[in-house]
Formats: sequence, structure tokens, C-alpha cells
Amino acid sequence: MKIKSIVLLLFLLLFITNTNAVTLKEVVRGTIISNPQIQSLRINTKAYRLYVDEEYGKLYPDINLESYFEDTSTDTSGTKSSKNGTNTQLQLEQMLFDGFLTNSKIDEANYNYKTTKIKNIATIENVILNSINAYLDVVKNKELILLSENNLDRK
Repeated sequence: MKIKSIVLLLFLLLFITNTNAVTLKEVVRGTIISNPQIQSLRINTKAYRLYVDEEYGKLYPDINLESYFEDTSTDTSGTKSSKNGTNTQLQLEQMLFDGFLTNSKIDEANYNYKTTKIKNIATIENVILNSINAYLDVVKNKELILLSENNLDRK
């Protein structure tokens, strides 16, 4: 048991001496910027916002332009025929009334976005809290080591 505690103290001592003095603000800022889980949650929230925009897009008219150019010639049993021409079509569609389905889907997408945003904020706060607790543990252990060294020097 003593060997484990000595090894742990040596490891903490090496860890503390190799780290620079970091403030709590820097730890939180670093966690927000570099934590992959937080970054993925931010992207997830933006993606849910795009679902809302997609549903809003169904309120606007659809405009489709199709254009074809054809140049064919066939030779069947001594008869030659050729087709040359173009076909261009512009199609405009507007939904007049769909029984409030589009509005319901917009509301649903909005609620899903807000729910996901709140869940993601809670998860981000938990990640930041974990990093703060880890920082406080390091500071506490650093102070305990300094206190132990001072006690050993006095004896």
C-alpha cells in the first residue's frame, strides 16, 4: 500500500512540475475550445437548426427548369430518319393548402431543435464541470504536496 501511495505521489509531483501554472478561466476556455464532445454537440445543434430551415422551405414555391437537346438518326431497312430538336420546360409549383401539415412540421422541427439545444447545453455544462473538478483536484493535490514538503522540512 505504501508503494502505491509513493508511486502516486511521484506521479503527481512529476505531473505538477511539468504543467504550467494554469488558471481556472484558462481551463474552462480550453475545454470549450478543444473538447471534441463539445464541438460535436455544437455541430449537432446547428444541424437541428437546418432541419427547421428545411421545413420552412416547403412554404416557398418550387421552380424546375428542364432542358433537353436531341440529335438522333436511325437507319432501319433502307429508311433513314433523323430527329433534331430541343425541349425546354419551366415548371412552377406552389402548395396552396395541405391541411396545416407544413406548419405542423415546422413547429415539430422547432420543438426538436429547442429540445436538442437544451440537452446539448446541459451536456456541455457537465463536461465543463468535470474539467473544473479535475482542475480543483490537481490544485488540491498540489497544495497537499507543498504542505507535506513543508512538514517534512520542519522535522
